[in-house]
Amino acid sequence: MPITIEVLELLTVRECAAIFGTKQRRVQQFIQEGRLKANKIGGRWFVTREEVERFKIIPRKSGNFTGRPRVASEKKTE
Repeated sequence: MPITIEVLELLTVRECAAIFGTKQRRVQQFIQEGRLKANKIGGRWFVTREEVERFKIIPRKSGNFTGRPRVASEKKTE
C-alpha cells in the first residue's frame, strides 16, 4: 500500500497580509481571535493556503479585511 503525503503550502503573516490587502498586525489579530487558524513554528506564525482561501470567502460585517466601514463613493444629494 503506497503512502501519500499531503504537501501543505504554508504562508507567513506577511504573505497573508499582502493577499488580504491589510497590515500584518490585522492578520495577527485574526489569529489571536481564532478567526484565522495558524500554527506557530519556531516562533513564527504560519497559515496554510487552504485556510487563507477559506478565510477569504467568509462573509464579514464590514465587507472588508481592514475592519473599517466602507465609504460610499458618491453621496446622494436632493
